[in-house]
Amino acid sequence: TTHVIIPKGVALLKAATGTVTFSGPFEGSDGCFSGFSAGDVTFGSNSIEKVFPQWWQVNTTPGTTDMTVALQCALDTGKNLAPELTTYLTGQLDLKTPNQIIRTPATFKAKTGTTILFNINGTSAGVDLWSIVLEDLTFNLANMTAVSTNVGIYITRGYNITIRNVNEEIVGGNFVTP
Repeated sequence: TTHVIIPKGVALLKAATGTVTFSGPFEGSDGCFSGFSAGDVTFGSNSIEKVFPQWWQVNTTPGTTDMTVALQCALDTGKNLAPELTTYLTGQLDLKTPNQIIRTPATFKAKTGTTILFNINGTSAGVDLWSIVLEDLTFNLANMTAVSTNVGIYITRGYNITIRNVNEEIVGGNFVTP
């Protein structure tokens, strides 16, 4: 329940196995989590409302730096994702938590070989996913081969999914597959 502030230039370094949970208020900075994998960092219900992928990795060259792990780590906290106004090069991102919001004017650029960009898949998460919001996003699917199995958003066992003001910058596959 302690208020934790990690100032700029300071990082928590994961040296072995384990997880860290913040129950109280939290203020992070770019690169404040070093060596953590998806699911290693969690936040209590009253700690924060949103997380930033740059807490796990700095997007040094937007659109070129692979941000998949940082984005997945942020998503796996179950908190709302608040990416910066920039371009994120990424592979598949799996949404696993109900009531999650991703709202930002950021661009998500698919890495070469990516077949699904946002995977809202309750079957693989083991739960029904509901009340997911994707809003004010741009997808750049240029690196995806234009075949029917490649999609920007894939939804299975998802209910009350809101997709609003999501744009496809460059056509490369299907935009949404329900």
